[in-house]
Amino acid sequence: TSWTPLGIRASLGSSRIDVQSLAVDPIRPNNLFAAVSYCGVDPSDPTSCVWRNALYKSADGGTNWTSTSLADVSFVAVAPTSHDTIYAIGSSGLFRSGDAGTSWTSLHTGLVYDNVVNALLVDPDAPMTVYAAGNGAAKSIDGGDTWLLINDGLTRPVVNALAISPADPTLIYAGTDGGGVFALQQKAVCIGDCSMDGEVTIGELLTMVNITLGNTQSSACLHGLPSGTEVDVALIIQAVSNALTGCLVDRIEP
Repeated sequence: TSWTPLGIRASLGSSRIDVQSLAVDPIRPNNLFAAVSYCGVDPSDPTSCVWRNALYKSADGGTNWTSTSLADVSFVAVAPTSHDTIYAIGSSGLFRSGDAGTSWTSLHTGLVYDNVVNALLVDPDAPMTVYAAGNGAAKSIDGGDTWLLINDGLTRPVVNALAISPADPTLIYAGTDGGGVFALQQKAVCIGDCSMDGEVTIGELLTMVNITLGNTQSSACLHGLPSGTEVDVALIIQAVSNALTGCLVDRIEP
């Protein structure tokens, strides 16, 4: 019915503020993040101002705001199930914070122009699964440390928007520059290949155990097996018992 102005203008000391993006912490809803462009006082000429870009945070529902250490931000997102994990698009690419915006890590997506990110999407059920788009699209399942390009069938490379199906998080949509909307129905993701990298992490072993016991729908293709292949539990136990000795399973048989 009506709107109430919040205190960001007073906190920034500027009446000229453009808010580019907003995000609300889903677990602590009084925590707000705003990517803003504002006109600050020019020290050399108090009668004029200098436009600055920054990411600001409020812990009291928008009454008071403080700046984070990240500047030149155009988009911000809070991981739905992990409120301390924040992702932001800046002028020099994509960034992640694991401490609610106190410190940031620069992420390298592997896109054609790695520092140009137009869209960002966080899986609503998996805070470490992130999608980024610019000249192409990429997916990360480890919070942005490593990326897989997902451009097959994307005939218009410049992607400006991403969306995920709330009913099926493996279904992703991409809005492109000049090409309309594309849909990507993802298949199960492989969890590693011992013949390629020579080692298996503990996390991969645990995933294999869960696959074997039927606790996850992930792929069992550690050694090229198709998704859903049954794996001998004895081989998994043997692999776990040798977890620190390099390549753990020479061969997995149905």
